[in-house]
Amino acid sequence: VGKTIWDFLAPESVPVVREKLKRRIRGEDVAPYEVIIVDGRGERVPFEVVTSPIRDREGNTIGVQGISRDIAKRKCAEEAARKSEARFRDLVENTYDWVWEADRDFVLTYSNPRVRDYLGYAPEEVRGKSLYDFMTPGFAKRIAARLKDMVRQHRKYDVAEKTLISKGGEPVPFEMTLSLVYAEDGTFEGYRGICRDIRDRKR
Repeated sequence: VGKTIWDFLAPESVPVVREKLKRRIRGEDVAPYEVIIVDGRGERVPFEVVTSPIRDREGNTIGVQGISRDIAKRKCAEEAARKSEARFRDLVENTYDWVWEADRDFVLTYSNPRVRDYLGYAPEEVRGKSLYDFMTPGFAKRIAARLKDMVRQHRKYDVAEKTLISKGGEPVPFEMTLSLVYAEDGTFEGYRGICRDIRDRKR
């Protein structure tokens, strides 16, 4: 108490806060924002700041009040999540298997580059297509029935041999593993699959 907010801000955060405070004084809405605070030990700590105007009886803005939340742990968790996702993405992008994801209707939303080697399509060509498009009509009908059972029973699809049709019309035998994908609230979102080319093994 008695100090100014500038006494605690890291130099690069000073212009950010000045601009946000000016907007608040003018009566504008300001979304939560992040700043760097220098604590009593001289350490830099990230904070999230939420502000609201202080008004007089006539409704004029005469000051600003705020809540600052230490988000150091959250930032560390976000950074760890980004690194983990990057490692996972790198692994998936470079694996020898075709890895894909599809929505509830079996429409592909992701494909790693390996699909080009096995089916002759670029990843962007298969995104938006249904996986049924790469099956014969009879096979697609059987798979659809099994998927309904999977969703109803909340179970993983066992590893099994399945044949898909390449861009050139060639049947390609795969060993497929299929699992269900759920949101954090437990809502069913779609499917994740791994297909391993077994042409050499079959020969």
